[in-house]
Amino acid sequence: MHKSRSTPYAALITALSLLFASCGKGEAAPPDVVSVDLDNSVAVAVDSTRVVPLETTDSSMIYDICTLERVGDTLVVHSRSYLRCFDAASGRYLGDVAHAGHKPGQFDMIGNLWMEGDTVALFDVNSSTILRYTPSGRFLGAEMPFKSKEFPPGESPRTYYKVSDGVITINSSSGGSTAYNPAMTFYDAKTGKSRALAGRQLREGGFMIDGFIATPEGYLYWEPMRDTIFTADPQQGVTPRYVIDFGKDAFPKELQGKAALPHRVEAFMGGKDKHRWASLVRYVQPYGSDLLFTATTNNDVSYLVRAPRQGGKARAYHLATPDGRLTQTTFFKIMGDSAMVEMRNRTDIEANPYLVTIALSDLK
Repeated sequence: MHKSRSTPYAALITALSLLFASCGKGEAAPPDVVSVDLDNSVAVAVDSTRVVPLETTDSSMIYDICTLERVGDTLVVHSRSYLRCFDAASGRYLGDVAHAGHKPGQFDMIGNLWMEGDTVALFDVNSSTILRYTPSGRFLGAEMPFKSKEFPPGESPRTYYKVSDGVITINSSSGGSTAYNPAMTFYDAKTGKSRALAGRQLREGGFMIDGFIATPEGYLYWEPMRDTIFTADPQQGVTPRYVIDFGKDAFPKELQGKAALPHRVEAFMGGKDKHRWASLVRYVQPYGSDLLFTATTNNDVSYLVRAPRQGGKARAYHLATPDGRLTQTTFFKIMGDSAMVEMRNRTDIEANPYLVTIALSDLK
């Protein structure tokens, strides 16, 4: 049986709710402001003949795309509790990389996923373990990256990122059981010791799969439905780096400040009959002298935003087929000089996502 979906935007909100997790030294410079004017966004017409539909069958069904990697002619797609492969040219379903479960070789909950050459690696949140697979589905083994599974109070990792001098983790919510729950922890490769990054406390259990990336200017960290992007520095801690200003469309700061993601989503959607609000900074990625990220409005429109890394005016783009049948969602992935963008079929809410590749030179 197919999984029911209501609308493309409802699928996004469902994704938000299902991805909830249960479980500064010195003075920083003020953050740069990135101004986004959606009234002057650019409509990008997508040729439907160049769009690749991911095969939709009972065995290949997925939700939204959380992570996407390409290995040769194969796309590795992580979608919540699914980890599946599709042919890059046709979208044909090739099989599962791994399954959720509690048997050897299965994962419990994917915190984040990355490629090590042709090997698929993922961090399993509840076991604090790295699991590795071939794209064809062969289990290669498990690694316990930490010396102990006993973490400092409030610092249990939910995502794991190797950096040049160690590991940075984004932590799981302590559920209020600890007085101190830092958002991030650094594990020093030289000393083997860990230290919490000062400057940002984790106040909620809800999170999205993305939230951290290494850029030429340093490590960036962000949270869903909050329009601030932070710099994460092992020495200086977590400090605001960019504030995304949507002008008259800005999601009010007092609503962004709500501690729980479900409450922010509820407030965001609650204003849709009176206001067009924009928020949800996701999938921040560097490209040359720019940053690209996605924004979503509460009237069911998503945008790719291209902003200069030094701050200033950004440009927003909305991708759709001329007939409006296919329209972009919040997921995209930069690959070389192109971006692979997820799209949804508004006339077939049961269908898997579609993918279109656009040249970044077209987004000027």
